[in-house]
Amino acid sequence: MTVSTSTSFSMTTEQLVKSALRKLSVLGDGQSPSTTQYDAGVEALNAMLKTFVVKGMPLWAITEQDVPLIASTSEYEFGESVLPAATPAPLKVLQAVLKDLTAETSIPMNVRTHYDFNLLSNQASEGTPNTYWYEPLNQTGILHIWPLPDSYSVTNRVITLVYQRPFYDMIDVTDTLDFPQWWHDAVIWGLAFRLAPEYGIPLQDRKNLGLEAQFFLEEALSFGEEEGSMYFQPDWVTK
Repeated sequence: MTVSTSTSFSMTTEQLVKSALRKLSVLGDGQSPSTTQYDAGVEALNAMLKTFVVKGMPLWAITEQDVPLIASTSEYEFGESVLPAATPAPLKVLQAVLKDLTAETSIPMNVRTHYDFNLLSNQASEGTPNTYWYEPLNQTGILHIWPLPDSYSVTNRVITLVYQRPFYDMIDVTDTLDFPQWWHDAVIWGLAFRLAPEYGIPLQDRKNLGLEAQFFLEEALSFGEEEGSMYFQPDWVTK
C-alpha cells in the first residue's frame, strides 16, 4: 500500500460554491453554476466567513507585528502611522510587549479598557510606555499607549503586538480558503444552509441543513484551541 505523502489539500472559491450547491441539489453531476448563482454563492461565502470571527481566537489567524514608537505620540492607527494600508487592522489585541532592542529585554504591557485608560493621570507625561488600550474601528484600529514614549524609547524600543487578524476574502475563482483543512466541511455546509432560502428549499430540509452545518462547525471549533495551562491566584488586597 502506498500513500501520497501530500498534506496540502485545499479548496478554491469555485469548488466551495459548487460543493454547497450540490448539497442543495441545485447542480447535477458535472454541472457548473451560472454566473448569477456563482456570484450569489461568493457573496454568501464571504459574508459567512466574516461572521466566523465571533467564534473565538483561531490559532492560524493570530499574528505578530512590531510597532515603532514615535516621539510625543500616544495614538498609532493601522493603515496610517503604524503599518501600510494593505495590512489588516487587528480585530482584537491579545498581548502587547515592550521590547528593548539594545538591552534585549521584553516587558509585558498592561491592558486597560477605554474607561480606565481615560483615568490615567497626566496623559501628556513622557517615559517608558507600559499601558495600552486598543480601539477597533470599521476597517482600521488605533493603538493607544501611556505614557508618551521618551527619547530613549523612540530610539531603542518597539511594541510587539500579538493579535487576531481578519480572515482573508474569497475573490478570485482560484483563491483558496484562509482556514485549515478541518474547516472545509464547516464552510461547505454552512454555505449550503445560507443559500437554501434562495433556492426555495423547504423549511424542514433547511432545518436539517442547519443541524448538519452546526455539527461540522462544532467539530472544527473543537480543534482550534491553543495548548497550554491557565493559572489562577487570589488578588490579595491590603486594607
